[in-house]
Amino acid sequence: MFGTPRVRARQLTGIFTAAICAATTALAAVPPRPDTRVEVEDKGAQRNEWFRHHDPASTTAPKAIGNEVIYQVFVDRFANGNRANDCLHEGRFCDPTHKNYLKYFGGDIRGIIDHLPYIKRLGVSRLWLTPVFENQHVVVPFVRNGQKVAVTSYHGYWMADAFRLNPFFTDRGTHDFAIMEELGRKAGPELGIYMDTVNNHTNPANASIESLEYLQKVQPVPGLTPAARRGSIFRDGEFMASLDSRDGWFHEFGPIEDFNDTFQLENHQLASLADLDQTVPQVKKYLYDSHDFWLEKVPNLVGFRFDAVRHVPTPFWQDLEGYLEKRYGRMENIGEFYGEWTGLPTFRDFYRRNKMTLFDFELRWAARKIFMEDGSFDLLPRLWAADPELGDARGIVTFIDNHDMPRLRGEGLEARRMRQTIALMFAMRGVPCVYYGLEQDLFVPGDNGDPLNRPMMNSFDENHEFYRLIRRLAALRKANPALRYGATHLVHLTKHIVAFERVDGEHKVFFATSKNPRSGADHFDIRDLSMPDGVYQEVLTGREYQIRGGVLPVQLANGDTIVLSTTRKKRST
Repeated sequence: MFGTPRVRARQLTGIFTAAICAATTALAAVPPRPDTRVEVEDKGAQRNEWFRHHDPASTTAPKAIGNEVIYQVFVDRFANGNRANDCLHEGRFCDPTHKNYLKYFGGDIRGIIDHLPYIKRLGVSRLWLTPVFENQHVVVPFVRNGQKVAVTSYHGYWMADAFRLNPFFTDRGTHDFAIMEELGRKAGPELGIYMDTVNNHTNPANASIESLEYLQKVQPVPGLTPAARRGSIFRDGEFMASLDSRDGWFHEFGPIEDFNDTFQLENHQLASLADLDQTVPQVKKYLYDSHDFWLEKVPNLVGFRFDAVRHVPTPFWQDLEGYLEKRYGRMENIGEFYGEWTGLPTFRDFYRRNKMTLFDFELRWAARKIFMEDGSFDLLPRLWAADPELGDARGIVTFIDNHDMPRLRGEGLEARRMRQTIALMFAMRGVPCVYYGLEQDLFVPGDNGDPLNRPMMNSFDENHEFYRLIRRLAALRKANPALRYGATHLVHLTKHIVAFERVDGEHKVFFATSKNPRSGADHFDIRDLSMPDGVYQEVLTGREYQIRGGVLPVQLANGDTIVLSTTRKKRST
């Protein structure tokens, strides 16, 4: 969400943990998931008609996002297209050696433009940019291993001026809107853009006095002391308010202490970031106008990724989305409801009451449990069992890595298991989101989350096995709408093997994968398939498989995955 880690208490390990905790004061603790799992014996298919379900007719409107694949770019860490903007502000906030992960590395919008062909050839259809608007260029100090260090605004989530650009990311400073026009135009309609916006907060209430003094020196605000710059917000350079100016823009509470208290979630500071009061008319107008501003500046801007949605009252989101829809038509907005499980009432109610879709944190948790901790595949149907409560569960956005959570490979997941995890995400209900570098197997060993999950992109190899895997699966999703709109039919389940169909009328996909540690392959029949009889060319390997009488003989060894599609049927039998 922003430049400080927000992970569960049990995940707070590693070299950055204690330091970041001290710096941010508060962490978004997530209520523990109720443990309703049961053991599944590893002895043949566990068939249960309760799990073999169609998603019911949605009681809420379908989410606006279509049959898309999203690619998330962390702007500062993707590609350096203009070295002149790397170390602005006397080099106070940058590290061109890429060793200090809490400083700017040099990625920028020009670098993204330069690599648009690479992104398009991956087969994705939506490009999500982390925030590119102007930030408060200050530091938040803390102590790590006895040494003083400081985090900067490299991540983009410390908003200072939503009507200007961050000069670290542009060619010509804060008003280089031409570069955003160029990005949108060259991305084209085949690669719609999602801009990341921050509506909950501005910037740190605990910035160092030294950095505030520097800021007031180079960007003076008449009548303010350096300390009074805390949390300050501007509109195209015009000062609007700060925490100390008492203009009514901010809630006057300290950091969140109880993450089960809705009032604190919505009115206190998240990680010591100055908390905006969205009920104030001037604040509401500022935020509405900022979305209008970017929609007018950026071609092919098709939606927004809203940061920290659970920390802003729901009526604000309903009003904002209604306003945008009235002016621009239905938009593909995604909210970050951080860390909540899809089956919990808070997540479910927000999902059903708002037009935006949300990220599926529970799938990421289940994938980690299954492939890293030898958990049972029965976690998947138990995840699906909560889908009817959501309404349009097929519109949820799935992911396995992101900028707030450790990369699974960095946590120690084997490469072959990562291949299976990627394939599973693309086969599951929902809209897959690929975190930059996943296609290059980019990770830092020992990754415990922010900031080690944000390394500089170091390769753009289109022959990398993960790039080719994602490209094949993205092409399949485009060719076969069952993966976006189809119901899920579980057809085989053991602790170590899962197989299911995705069915949307005549469009069908079969998926199976194994992590059985036994020596040799498992041989068995998958029965009662709805896919038509015939010979199919497997999507990932090109091997041929035959379905006869609704029966598919399979041979699955540890690490194997089978993906069959009605679009890859070679002949009938």
